[in-house]
Amino acid sequence: MEMQFSLQGKTGMCRLAEDLDMQSAEDFVHDNKAFLAQNLGMKELVFELSAVEFMDSTGVGALMQVIRVAREQGVVCRLAGYSPEIQDALELIGVFGVLEE
Repeated sequence: MEMQFSLQGKTGMCRLAEDLDMQSAEDFVHDNKAFLAQNLGMKELVFELSAVEFMDSTGVGALMQVIRVAREQGVVCRLAGYSPEIQDALELIGVFGVLEE
């Protein structure tokens, strides 16, 4: 999976360059866990999803897994740049509720 990571101050960004689905979920989790481990002082992680046109249940599960790991490290997660279609899927599954907890 193609992703770009950046860190500005205590805010990290994961910019996805393709869909998050069964084929890319494992790489997504692995790479984000590594990014979190390398940046222990990070306070916020933003997932930039403007290039994501499709996210299946495996992709949503991968996103939720990374959010849980980030929370355990005291990192707040946010989603940005998602399309209305991706927003509908995330709302249906309850991702925004988890982010607000």
